[in-house]
Amino acid sequence: MKKIAMTFALAAVAAAAAAAVRNHVPGKLDGTCTTFRPAAAKFSHVLVVNVGGAIPEEDWPLVVGYAASRIPINVWTNSLPESPVSKLVADASPAALKAAVGDDKAVVAVFVERLSSGASALVVPGVFSRVDVKWLESDSPSRATLRDRQAKTVLRGMAWACGAGATIEPMCSLFYGARTLAGMDRTNVTISPMAYFPMVEVLRALGGDEAVNPAPDETE
Repeated sequence: MKKIAMTFALAAVAAAAAAAVRNHVPGKLDGTCTTFRPAAAKFSHVLVVNVGGAIPEEDWPLVVGYAASRIPINVWTNSLPESPVSKLVADASPAALKAAVGDDKAVVAVFVERLSSGASALVVPGVFSRVDVKWLESDSPSRATLRDRQAKTVLRGMAWACGAGATIEPMCSLFYGARTLAGMDRTNVTISPMAYFPMVEVLRALGGDEAVNPAPDETE
């Protein structure tokens, strides 16, 4: 019995250790972080918008590409010089969103911004979310740590825009304890099933099956 108990104990420790392994945004585009498939723009998708260069252009494909690789949905990106959020707060209809971003295939949008004050996140479920990335720099992190934080924030924004909320799963980017930088750094760049399944089903209801089935690679 003692040997069986010890075996189970060791297995539990190994499982806990595996769960604690953290993933990171790579330093360059590779097999875990690819460029976006051009065909995704033609399908219903989650649109991630870089507002006013909130994330530098050289890091944008890495950060958003890696975040998008964590969930099998259609994701596309664009950039805007100014935020349309104030207008969308007044009219948060799907038609207003599409007009604001100039994208008829955008089902929901995530506006990535640098805010000088106010809430770090604003969400209208089923339409859009706005996430602030300026506060992620407040303790002068390394570039690698900052990319990880930005990717987690983008994932949070995508989940929020699709109606998902906080989770109690410590390694999930949406963990309720990730509201601080120290808490965020202890999480993974990932969305746990607790948030993933509600998010995907809402996205499917809003944008149909094509929104939750990645577009084909036109180079294949």
